[in-house]
Amino acid sequence: MTILAFLGILTILVLVHELGHFSIAKLFKVKIIEFGLGYPPRLFSFTFKETVYSLNSLPLGGFVRMLGEEESSEQGSFSRKSPWQRLAILSAGSAMNLLLPIFLFWGAFIIPHSVHETKVVILEVAANSPAEKAGLAKGDIVSTVEGDTIFNSNDLLNLIQSNLNASSDWVIERNDSLKEIYIPEIRENPPEGEGSIGIKIGNGRVYL
Repeated sequence: MTILAFLGILTILVLVHELGHFSIAKLFKVKIIEFGLGYPPRLFSFTFKETVYSLNSLPLGGFVRMLGEEESSEQGSFSRKSPWQRLAILSAGSAMNLLLPIFLFWGAFIIPHSVHETKVVILEVAANSPAEKAGLAKGDIVSTVEGDTIFNSNDLLNLIQSNLNASSDWVIERNDSLKEIYIPEIRENPPEGEGSIGIKIGNGRVYL
């Protein structure tokens, strides 16, 4: 998997690099003989508008073969372009590789994506427990305990442990509205299988 990931990233970098050369060469009307991804021997190719597009067997690079890379007087040859145009074509690949991470970071921030909120949901309330007497019910979402926001079961467990034999003020979410709950006492030695409050939360295996 590591090798495949490396080759995948390399292929993207090479493709972006060669597209830089290709696009600027096209902009200046240089004839492209072949646009190749990888190095020969050739695996697959097709021709479109006088340019051969090839996929090759050695995935360690790529190339853009232009008319007149050596001296040539033909129309559309690289060598007939002005010095600044040739420089722009040659440097376009590196410029694209520099711009790629900027566009990726920009895209990561601008593209909408869902945010998954972690909620602690009460799955079960033991009969005659402090939770039942206080009014907690199955399906309640624990929002805060003693003013501290609850993000996961560990947050709730730590707050319960720090308030043993004491009262506790909770805020829960029920039917899309918030409700204050007062628990007079958190038990230090609860009945077996109930926990200090008498609730089951999370994945059904955490008793508090």
